[in-house]
Amino acid sequence: MYEYIEGVLRQISEDGVVIDNNGIGYHIIVSKTCSQSLPEPGTKILLFLDLVIREDAHTLYGFVTRQEKEFFCLLQQVNGIGPKVALNILGKATLEELADAIFRRDVQLLTSLPGVGKKLAERISIELQERVSELQITGIIASSPKAVISKDSIRALQTLGFSAKEARDTIISVTKQAPHLKTVEELIQHALATKK
Repeated sequence: MYEYIEGVLRQISEDGVVIDNNGIGYHIIVSKTCSQSLPEPGTKILLFLDLVIREDAHTLYGFVTRQEKEFFCLLQQVNGIGPKVALNILGKATLEELADAIFRRDVQLLTSLPGVGKKLAERISIELQERVSELQITGIIASSPKAVISKDSIRALQTLGFSAKEARDTIISVTKQAPHLKTVEELIQHALATKK
């Protein structure tokens, strides 16, 4: 319904910000990371918005980038993650860190995030892995060098006859077993050796 709001930042508080747009003050919930990156009150800013409608409230959530908004919506597709947990997650890790953790099924990193237990971390990594991989490949979410190497290794295994799922599962397994491997060639060699 709402894509973004542009106006004057009037207030920054623990529970969000107030933006004045044509004489109307909009209270918008933002992550800690977002609030820390905002300029001083009195400055004109633009925030991307997501409207969450509940029986008892209509709440606006704001984001500095469209990518952060997309990740916020993506996280809520997982059963057990509401807007509050999604926002807390985004306030503790960068999009790149989250995407890499999901892609590699790094349950340990995911459980270090607020509101995420082991079962929820496993659900996040299983349900969002393919979607996050697509977002990284299309450049909607930036990839770390490690993720780029993993994706190149998956593509290489697919050219060698692996299915997409088999290649992805193999590379994830190899990166967990041998985190010291740094290149596509090393990952492929290890993957093929363990496959025999």
